[in-house]
Amino acid sequence: MRSLRGTRVVFTDCVNPNLNIFVSRFDETDVILRQPRRKDSGRMRLAWGQLSDSSKKRYRRANVDQQLYDMNYRAKLPLYRGEVPGWLPLIMEVDDTIVAFVDIFFKYGVDFKKFLIEPEEKAMAASIGVLDKYQGLGFGTAYSYLTDEIGRAFEIDWILGTTYVQGGMRNIRIKDGWEAIRTYRAASGDVMVDHKRRLKE
Repeated sequence: MRSLRGTRVVFTDCVNPNLNIFVSRFDETDVILRQPRRKDSGRMRLAWGQLSDSSKKRYRRANVDQQLYDMNYRAKLPLYRGEVPGWLPLIMEVDDTIVAFVDIFFKYGVDFKKFLIEPEEKAMAASIGVLDKYQGLGFGTAYSYLTDEIGRAFEIDWILGTTYVQGGMRNIRIKDGWEAIRTYRAASGDVMVDHKRRLKE
């Protein structure tokens, strides 16, 4: 698998709004983020098995129905059409290979109180789990470009996130100009930061 590090972003776009397919091209490499369909179920189960327990722990949200991480369930969901509240599962692919799992929650500000946005504003919070053997190849940067494009496609006001203070995603967010809201120590002992960026003026 080629690394994206040192490559140039050519474009990022929604190439198929009917099927929720988004592409970011880095030089000659296309990184695809799309909602899975039924035919993807077997490949997803195999890819999920390549995530270590620690990577799964970092990716999974603790306060949601854990059925959301059942690959058969994810592959059978109707296509997301911009509902708020709503949830969108995605797979990231390069050269027809699944390199990461992504999911996005869409809610109003009233449900994202800790991020200090207006109650009626629409916001999204995304999470990524890169397969261990593909970590460090720049897919977090692709994820940043692609989730921004998803937010714009669905006319979302804010993109929100929580990351580890010591980690690649925090560095990406700093570079992209995200506003840090608070830094704190989680129950796990990890130091985390809540941050946000406006997508729609």
